[in-house]
Amino acid sequence: MFTNNSSQNSLKQGAFERLIPSSLLRSWLIFFAGIAFGLVFFILFFADMKTEKPGVSDLAGSIYSPNNSAQANLQVNVEEVQATITTGFLRDNYLQTVIEMESADAVKLSFDFSSSDFAVTSLRTVEQSAESSISGGPGFVNISSQGSSKFVFLLKAQNRLANRLDIKIYSDNRIVYGNSITVGN
Repeated sequence: MFTNNSSQNSLKQGAFERLIPSSLLRSWLIFFAGIAFGLVFFILFFADMKTEKPGVSDLAGSIYSPNNSAQANLQVNVEEVQATITTGFLRDNYLQTVIEMESADAVKLSFDFSSSDFAVTSLRTVEQSAESSISGGPGFVNISSQGSSKFVFLLKAQNRLANRLDIKIYSDNRIVYGNSITVGN
C-alpha cells in the first residue's frame, strides 16, 4: 500500500509557509522570537539579582563552612554587660576584632588564644568611658570597662588554619559569659 507523504507534509508546512512565504523572513522571525523568549526568561528568573557586593559566604562555594568562617559576629546580652564582638580577616592575614560594649558596673573581657596562632600587633580604644582600658601580650588581650566603650585590636595570624579565640567576661571576679570564636582565613 502506497501513501503520498508529500501531500501530508505540504499540509503540515503549508500554513506557516503561506503566512510567511519567504524563507529568509521565516529565519529572521525565528531568530528574533528566540531573542524575545530569552529576554522574557531572563527578566522572569533573574530580575531579583543583587546589586550589592556579595559576602564571603556567597563567594566561597562548596568549601564554605559556617563553623570555620573568616568572619564572626557575636552578640552578648547578659545582665552585667551588652556587647557586640565582630571579627574579620583583613589583608596579609590580619584579624581585626571590634568590641562595642556597655555595662553599668566594671567588667573585664578576656580574649585568650595560642601565641603560635596569633600575635598581637595593635590595640586601640575608639570610644571609652573614664574607667576603660585595653592591654595585650603573647596569647591574650584584656579589656576593662565600665559604661559605654568601643575597642579595636589586630592580631597577625601565624598560619592559615582555623584558630580559636576564647572569650570570657568577668564581673566581680566571676565569669558571667564564656564562648569561643573559630576563625580561619
